[in-house]
Amino acid sequence: MSSARKRLRVPAGTAVAFQGELGAFSQRAVYQIFGHNIRPTPCVTFDEAFEKVARRKVPLAVIAIENSLAGSIHQ
Repeated sequence: MSSARKRLRVPAGTAVAFQGELGAFSQRAVYQIFGHNIRPTPCVTFDEAFEKVARRKVPLAVIAIENSLAGSIHQ
């Protein structure tokens, strides 16, 4: 993602779920999309990230659709 792109604006401290551990590339994507004033919320699986949004534990999730090492993600 280009650093020249505009970030999506959300209130500071907004929780954003992502699949992966803190420090993973997916967390970096969260910061690129929303900036650093959000609260990254790691999830073990994609299903867990979707479930957190569905149950309103977090308002947003960033979900990878492709991986540079493995290609398209089919889950």
